[in-house]
Amino acid sequence: MIHPQTKFSPIIPDLKELECIHMVDESRRMKIMDADKNQGFLCKYDSHCLEGCNCCVSSPHDCTCVQSCPAGCKCWRSEGSDIDKPGQNVIFCENIRMDRLKYIPETVTELHLIGSMWKDKGLKHLGYKDKLTLLNLSSSSIDYLNQTLLNQFSHLTTLDLSHNNLRSIKVNDIRLLENLRNIHLHGNQLQNFSSDILKHLSKFQSITLGGNLTEYTCDCKMPSNFQTWLFEGKNRAKVIDFDQIYCTLPNKNKVRIKLLDPTDEETVCEKVIPTETSSTTTTTTTSKTQRQTTTSKIQRTRTTTKPSIPMSTASPKSSNRTSVLSIPQVQSSSDKNYDEKPDEDGFTFKALPTRNPLRMNKAGTATRPPPRTDINSGFLYSLLIIILLLVVICLICAIASTVYLKLIRPKSYNVQKVQVRSVDEEIPLNS
Repeated sequence: MIHPQTKFSPIIPDLKELECIHMVDESRRMKIMDADKNQGFLCKYDSHCLEGCNCCVSSPHDCTCVQSCPAGCKCWRSEGSDIDKPGQNVIFCENIRMDRLKYIPETVTELHLIGSMWKDKGLKHLGYKDKLTLLNLSSSSIDYLNQTLLNQFSHLTTLDLSHNNLRSIKVNDIRLLENLRNIHLHGNQLQNFSSDILKHLSKFQSITLGGNLTEYTCDCKMPSNFQTWLFEGKNRAKVIDFDQIYCTLPNKNKVRIKLLDPTDEETVCEKVIPTETSSTTTTTTTSKTQRQTTTSKIQRTRTTTKPSIPMSTASPKSSNRTSVLSIPQVQSSSDKNYDEKPDEDGFTFKALPTRNPLRMNKAGTATRPPPRTDINSGFLYSLLIIILLLVVICLICAIASTVYLKLIRPKSYNVQKVQVRSVDEEIPLNS
């Protein structure tokens, strides 16, 4: 870039970060530096002859170097293109009849026929285009594909068939397109695919299959082949519009197919919690269980009961043996409220005291006292409310009597206000 007046190139510090948008597809972005290397700068043209071509003047009709834009279309070519490096040649046609499209330049790399009136013979008249890498036939009312229709574009890498009336795709329709890597099928009336086409689609890099018009079937208990194929990790990553794919359940409800994934948080099927099996997790769980078992065993008070051996009469043969006496175990007062319970190993441990401990009656048998009856809190609340109502009623009666005496019978109220001299009041001297 050169300034028209100063004839100097401006210094752009972030030149490597600048991006540009494609002339036809705004979703395609490219760094300016990369566009310069790959002849990505496009210039609009009506008719152009590649630099270095000698047949443009002598025989323009038979010359492959001539680039003429078809009537009713818009065309762009790469800046600085020549016969050795023709670069890109983008042709954009909208709402035209396919059977009247007789001529397309041999150097075309991208052909966009959007909203065209579909005719099978339309593309056949175009002939072989060895340099064509992108073909866009979206919104063209296509009902089916001819097996030999696309074979004339052997180097095709991207095929856009979105927003048509397609119900199925067969392997033979795209089998000979060995370089095809991207296919757009969203917005069609597609049904479940066969196993052969699903296997073929697994080879692509990007696919679009979504839209509200699709008629895929799905089920939680008996998933379809397409449903199983779609939930595989490598295939799911290839489907760009995975969130926009809808399917019909057995109850005729239409939902997004991602809701049938058992690992999804909003799934309509039975959830499956993924389990992680690792040696670290197993070791941690085992050690935690061992600690809990050891702690519970330490808390138990194990009491081994030895059988009582009566004192035997001494004999000459057993005179050197020590006789063992049975020592009765004395239960302290602090252990009276503890219940002894045997565990699975045969040991007995002292349980915490229950709320109603056992007590000994006069007959010497253990009895449990009746449970304590607590005062019902509801009764207290009712009693408190009744007392408050009585107080309010008394206040209302006092206020009513005061109003009655002051307003209705003021005379009797004034008589009651006559001041009575107290005994201690001093009597005036002149009385």
